[in-house]
Amino acid sequence: MLIIVSIFIFVGVLETITPYLTRKTSVFGVSIPEPYVQHRQLQTFRKHYSMLVGSIAAAFLLGQILLLFTSIQEEQFVLLSFILLYVMLLISVGLYMFYQKKKN
Repeated sequence: MLIIVSIFIFVGVLETITPYLTRKTSVFGVSIPEPYVQHRQLQTFRKHYSMLVGSIAAAFLLGQILLLFTSIQEEQFVLLSFILLYVMLLISVGLYMFYQKKKN
C-alpha cells in the first residue's frame, strides 16, 4: 500500500515539474522563438500550471492517505487508488491542454 502512495508522490512531482523539464524553446508543446522564451506571460503560465497541478496532486495524495485509514478491502483500495491516479492524470492533461490553447 505504501508503494501506491509513493506512486502518487512520484507522479505528482513529475507532473508538477513537467513544464520545466522540456526544452527552453518548447512551452506546453508549442515551439517558441528564442527572443520570446523568457517572456513574462510564458513564465506566469508555467508557474500557474505548476501550482495548480501541485495543489491537485497534494489533494489527491491526501485523499489517498485518508483512504489508507479506512477499513475497505484491499481489492477495493487498489481499485480506488488507481481510479484516483487516473483522474489526477486526466486533470493534469486537461490543464496542460488548456494552457497550450491559451498560449496560441
